[in-house]
Amino acid sequence: MDCSALIIESVNYDGELANIIFTPDNEDISINLGDVILPFLFEPCNLVPPRERFGFYTILTYNPRCTNFLRIPRPTPTPTPTPTPTHTQTPTPTPTMTPTPTFDPCLVPTPTPTVTVTSTITPTPTPTPTETCTNPCGCPSPSQTPAPTNSPLPPPPPPTCTNPCGCTLTPTPTSTITPTPTPTISLTPTPTPTETINATSLCVPLFLERDNATLSSNLYSYDPTTNITTPLTLPLSSGFFGLTMAQTATKLWICQNSNSTIREWNITLNPWSAVFSRDITSPGGAPSLGSLTGALCVYRDPITNIVNPNLLVSMGFRNGGGFELVLVDISGSVWSKIPIFNLTTLSADRQVSAIVMNTNSKMITLNFDTTLSQKYVTQFKYVSGSWIVDIDILISVPTLIHSLFQWNNDFYIGSYTPLGFGALDLIQTSQPYTTTFLGNLLQSETIESSQIPGCVTLEFDPAQLSCGIYSRGVVGYIETYDLVNNTLTQVTLPNDSFSSFPITHTINKLWKGDPVNKVINEWVTLTPASMSFVRTITVTATLPGNGWLWPFGSVSDTKLIMFTTNLLGTVNVVEMDITSNVVTNSEITQLFQVQATNLGESILYTSNNKIILTAKKSSPPFTDLYFIQQYSYPTGTLEFDISTLPLGTPTASRYYSLFEESNRIYIVRMDSTGTSVFLVGLTPPHTFTLVWSTTGTNYGVWSASRTCNTVNF
Repeated sequence: MDCSALIIESVNYDGELANIIFTPDNEDISINLGDVILPFLFEPCNLVPPRERFGFYTILTYNPRCTNFLRIPRPTPTPTPTPTPTHTQTPTPTPTMTPTPTFDPCLVPTPTPTVTVTSTITPTPTPTPTETCTNPCGCPSPSQTPAPTNSPLPPPPPPTCTNPCGCTLTPTPTSTITPTPTPTISLTPTPTPTETINATSLCVPLFLERDNATLSSNLYSYDPTTNITTPLTLPLSSGFFGLTMAQTATKLWICQNSNSTIREWNITLNPWSAVFSRDITSPGGAPSLGSLTGALCVYRDPITNIVNPNLLVSMGFRNGGGFELVLVDISGSVWSKIPIFNLTTLSADRQVSAIVMNTNSKMITLNFDTTLSQKYVTQFKYVSGSWIVDIDILISVPTLIHSLFQWNNDFYIGSYTPLGFGALDLIQTSQPYTTTFLGNLLQSETIESSQIPGCVTLEFDPAQLSCGIYSRGVVGYIETYDLVNNTLTQVTLPNDSFSSFPITHTINKLWKGDPVNKVINEWVTLTPASMSFVRTITVTATLPGNGWLWPFGSVSDTKLIMFTTNLLGTVNVVEMDITSNVVTNSEITQLFQVQATNLGESILYTSNNKIILTAKKSSPPFTDLYFIQQYSYPTGTLEFDISTLPLGTPTASRYYSLFEESNRIYIVRMDSTGTSVFLVGLTPPHTFTLVWSTTGTNYGVWSASRTCNTVNF
């Protein structure tokens, strides 16, 4: 048994995350080797039972989203060549295995890769020089003329890889490998031989299928009701390797993988016709300027609710790292873009793979984080001139997600299976957002879907806490605040372990901190009145000053901000990354120093990148007068400094907290006489208007979700 080790390398860059499926050549099984980092050392002797390394490997990479194939053939006896009057062929008994090309198209500006094949039968093709590459994931290499074949000898070596996502990995001259496996599946849709879309509605989704062998784009429609697939003719799609797609009832756009050119067609849906219209080219330059990736969607103005066919939504590279949602203007011959949402505020490696906009001014995306190995549905809403997160849902689809569409009253998710098939899942739009696998119903190598904009009417139902949350510093519960009725409702906190005040929350998570022991408990929202304990976060970092962890504010589900202070009256705002369960010094960032002598009771982070807080400072003749202060984030420039003196003479037993709701800022005054809620004017002179007042001593800390924090002074 030959179970010697095999190194599987990346065709893009070292350190790339990939999922590998191994299919032995002598068994009718497929073995999922899991998510691995390339290059990966595969030792088949360690399998149970041990196996030989010969067979077929399917390698699915996450960034860029590509499927590559590697075949390790089983050695066969060397055939004896038949002498001819012209020459004698001498085959090489032991060819050198080179599983992958050794070039990295993301690091060299003009890739000239070579696939090394040791053979004395045919010469190795020589690549033709190509134009300078501007795509961060590599560009297609030029085609080559294959060497002649001397039958019945083995076929010539494969041409140089022309796919920026990698080509079929063939270490030795072998028989041709079909790039996309097409096993018979009982639920596989049957293509119809006509150009008339066989669908029960013109809302039928269109799908983009990539042909990795010819670097071309194929188009088809799929009707989930009848399970019928209809292939559609698309002129000038041969040699145009698409990555993303969008449409209206009369236009179709596909963005090219290699250079981010957007190709436009004029279309009619039924009967189907498509006529090439134009190419909208990239402005070029750095990836943050001239590259689009991940997804494409026609933009619907969230205020007028009108679809603008000259604007598309996509994902671009951020200047400084990570990704962002961008608005792409295609009115001219060269597109331009502006950022509309920074995806790194959700998580450091968050990337979008599908975008739809519904008729109710919501933008819904499929996205994933390769670092965390998690997948999400994220819904955005437009508030006060900015797109903000409405809900961020963790989903449990095991395959590589790429498409989101609505059919009748349901949302569907399209994805790759480990063997490259087109899987389809149904997802609920309300808690608990269950996904149901329907089958491998899409064509292999499907990468994107699109629909007429008016066909998307659904949205996901947020199960979130109210904007105002109140903590009395007791074990076992917090309280949600109903501003309209001035009522507090208890929400049980299972596994709550300490009686302290500091709390903060997002739309779907809540944290409560213990400043003494430096631990933070985390819960997730199941319903507005039900929480589920997730974990305890331990802070081992050395914090500035005396290390107070009070109060909290939330920037995202993985990032908190808080006050720290020292005995000299210096107050700092620090940022804490809570991705892991242990927070060390490397997860702490000191942002800026607050212009105050003592900490306050609340700190808010708004969707417009402002920090609003309450803090004490000396203002003769008062030594402990509270102020409402607004700072820019993360630079810490003081923008507003509003005295609370109009709310009464400061006393040792008077405290203040802030929260936002319905595009308004409220301040809560707590003292021995009772609790009062005031509306704060957003513009000078920043008047205070009493909303509610309750007698009785109730000291606590208030919190507001960033989704609610939509306005600032």
